Amino acid sequence: MNNTPSVRQLAWKCLLRWSQGGIFAETLVARAAAEHHLPHSDRSLLQAIVYDTLRHLSWLDHIRKTLRPGKLEEKMRWLVLMGLCQLFVLRQAEHAAVSETVRLAPQRVRGVVNGILRNAARRRDEFDAEQAKLPLAVRYSTPSWLVKRWQSEFGPQET
Repeated sequence: MNNTPSVRQLAWKCLLRWSQGGIFAETLVARAAAEHHLPHSDRSLLQAIVYDTLRHLSWLDHIRKTLRPGKLEEKMRWLVLMGLCQLFVLRQAEHAAVSETVRLAPQRVRGVVNGILRNAARRRDEFDAEQAKLPLAVRYSTPSWLVKRWQSEFGPQET
């Protein structure tokens, strides 16, 4: 039996650990890749999932909140965000992004994770079109205080 975790499982672990603070995503990815002797293609996928989930965090969380308002257990939130990243940022095939992500979820919440990701995939065009209309901080996953600073310094149009 193969006990090697999947790339998506490693990405989820990296994101969960990163969310606790005190360590860079780059370090987490490098450690996971080295510890599990990942081939280049797997390391690239791991890096893409982790970095792009974090890079687009505000937008992905906006999509998640639209599809599932209210709180979601933190572990499941990161799993859903990772799945949304695969769908919206990495543009992976829906069946791969959804199935492989749902497979990681504990049995008790698989239906919820599956429902959120399948609904997101169905509404992809809607969310893509909406992105251009969102506030800059959400659209570009940039801290609000920084957007405000740029707007006061450079003006709204230039920002």
